[in-house]
Amino acid sequence: MKVLVTGGAGYIGAHVSDLLEKNGYQVRIFDDFSNGLERRTKSFADIYSGDITDRQAVLKAMDGVDAVIHLAAKKAVGESVSNPLKYYTNNVGGTMNLLAAMSLKKVSKIVFSSRLRSIHQVRRMQLQRAIQLSRSRHMEPPNFSQSS
Repeated sequence: MKVLVTGGAGYIGAHVSDLLEKNGYQVRIFDDFSNGLERRTKSFADIYSGDITDRQAVLKAMDGVDAVIHLAAKKAVGESVSNPLKYYTNNVGGTMNLLAAMSLKKVSKIVFSSRLRSIHQVRRMQLQRAIQLSRSRHMEPPNFSQSS
């Protein structure tokens, strides 16, 4: 089985790719190397350098693939707040490109990963902002209960 690992040059992607290969899977790495390191991919022969927002690049990388592990995403919380369109385009638009390519190539297996830490950081920022607003309006802060 051939597995496409998007974001395969990232820290997690490189480890996932290594484990897949050690367990008998063929691995194709797709990465734009904007955050990932090329040295992490040196042991792999099947590497596509491309941007997840480039539909044709994603479609080409999908050739002969049986499954996808999607790890490609921008992840800096601070920058995502200052430049949300960049993150939306990459993370949402890129995922849509990937899903469209999978549909065209009839690939139905996907593992999608997201950074929980980012969610907690955003949640903490929202909570801090809500508390600031409530203090400025002399109200009690909202009760954000931790959910799993």
